[in-house]
Amino acid sequence: MKTVLVLAFLGLAHAVPWVPEPRGEQWWLDLHRSFVENTARNADNITVLFYGDSITQGWFGPGKEVYDRKYAPLGTANYGISGDRTEHLLFRIQNDEVKGLNPKLIVLKIGTNNIGNDPRDNADDTVRGIHAVADLLLQVLPNSKLLLLGVLPRNDASWFQLVADINIKISKFHDGNRVHFLDMWHEFSTAFGVVDPQLYSGDQLHLEAPGYQKWADTMDRLFNELLNSN
Repeated sequence: MKTVLVLAFLGLAHAVPWVPEPRGEQWWLDLHRSFVENTARNADNITVLFYGDSITQGWFGPGKEVYDRKYAPLGTANYGISGDRTEHLLFRIQNDEVKGLNPKLIVLKIGTNNIGNDPRDNADDTVRGIHAVADLLLQVLPNSKLLLLGVLPRNDASWFQLVADINIKISKFHDGNRVHFLDMWHEFSTAFGVVDPQLYSGDQLHLEAPGYQKWADTMDRLFNELLNSN
């Protein structure tokens, strides 16, 4: 009962992007628990870790054919959860989802739900949240390299400048050693304020199968370089 009350209380307050926070939905708690269990069972076999929100989770949906062909054979675990924001990833990381893992590479894409929040997180707060996630992953997985992806363009021109501001700021996390930043902006938009309709679903936020192929193609060179580096 105490846990339920705490989760309910947290849900009433506006979340802080850099402070770990769980979500109260039972399906979310169950999925988080399944990731913890998968880590405990398969830690020695996980070489690549995908972390993020629904767009990352979509590798098991519209992106499944590409994922099964390119990433599953490498020993990849996909820990994307629909609707997650930076604070939710922080909670998941701190609560055993990566305990005992030693992946060569982490692919992180997070932040779009922070700016889609109600009320929205601003660019600086979202960047601080992304930075907190990246720092925590580097701390708890000291042998891993981090491929940090920019927030994808979404919706229309009213969103584009906010996304661009975030990506400019998180690009500065790139150090050429453990952290490598990749902005896929131009591959997913046809002009400023216009997402490529061939890659997105009707909501102009989530990706269809061609979008996942584009993601894989765009990321391929850097992904392989980091995976095969010492």
